Amino acid sequence: MPGASGKAGLSISKLREQIRELRRTNRELNDRVVELDCLYQILRSLTATMSLAQTADALRNFFTSRFQVERFALYLRDEDSGTFVLRNSYRLPRETEGHIRLPLQPWLQSVCSKGYCFRSDALSEDEPLAQLIGPGVSAFVLSLKGLDGRDVGLVALGRGAAERFSRRDAELLRKLGKQIGPMIGAMMHFEKTKELSFTDPLTGVHNRRYFNQVYVREFERARRYSRPLSVLMIDIDHFKIYNDTLGHLAGDALLRRLAQELADNLRRTDYLARYGGEEFAVLLPETDYERACRVAEKLRRQVELTRFDGEEVQPEGKLTISVGAASYPRHADDPLQLLEMADRSLYGAKANGRNQVGPAPEELYGVVLNSRASGSRPQP
Repeated sequence: MPGASGKAGLSISKLREQIRELRRTNRELNDRVVELDCLYQILRSLTATMSLAQTADALRNFFTSRFQVERFALYLRDEDSGTFVLRNSYRLPRETEGHIRLPLQPWLQSVCSKGYCFRSDALSEDEPLAQLIGPGVSAFVLSLKGLDGRDVGLVALGRGAAERFSRRDAELLRKLGKQIGPMIGAMMHFEKTKELSFTDPLTGVHNRRYFNQVYVREFERARRYSRPLSVLMIDIDHFKIYNDTLGHLAGDALLRRLAQELADNLRRTDYLARYGGEEFAVLLPETDYERACRVAEKLRRQVELTRFDGEEVQPEGKLTISVGAASYPRHADDPLQLLEMADRSLYGAKANGRNQVGPAPEELYGVVLNSRASGSRPQP
């Protein structure tokens, strides 16, 4: 029966088409499930972070585990310089270690404009993308944009030649980037706002509010682990004469210059703050009194040797500072008392003629102030 045979053939053909359609739908559903799961995982990771550094760590952990990448790099846009700064990485070549700064070159502008860029074959050393993720890998670079559409960063991923990035990877990564970008932008804005709230607007160094927060934390750490901690109090000698003679604009310029000189002569682990007016404070973790005095003398000497505009109006024809120093546990077992001891040392320096590091607090009191060392607490 030829008619029945033809109908059977059509039914089989239709059934095969339906099976293909079901398989295609199933693949799409699977892809959608994978996509939603990725979005859920990355959003859950990022919303649990409290800082930009934690956010960067979460991104690194997500991409290295979920996408099995051999290399990872997160670059964030520095608004002041317009460069992309390396903020977090995983297995980058040794020559790229550290905080790399990449200017917005034409090839990088193209990546930002398009939103992404990837190479399925291994990068050679002379290719521009290798500046981001290193040579010898298949690379994918994702541009991150904030809610306002501005570029906030780049995520660069690298895989070995056997695990090249596919079009399917590209589509999923682009969708992830649309979720990650606004969150990174918001976190960067938050960090910038927090930084400004802790920064003295005139000198650019930390303000007293920030110093007090760090000081309490470092003092408790020093006490818990029985480690030394020192404080320096610094005051500009005869600043009122300078300010009254040359005016407040000159005085402001002097404070900015002095803050920079002090900052340039301290360790990265030290904390410098404008404490008020012409007074600065320095917190020196892991530093005993002898070492603190050497730091104080170094700062005093540096200021004395530095040429400041208008310093000839000063009584000695030179701008100078006086410095007071005190250390835990030698001089105090209480944070407020330690600040008071450093302040007393500072006024001792001024009373003895200025331009010097003040006498040790025990010299002012005639006893060792640490009650655990002396068995008694001095009377102020």
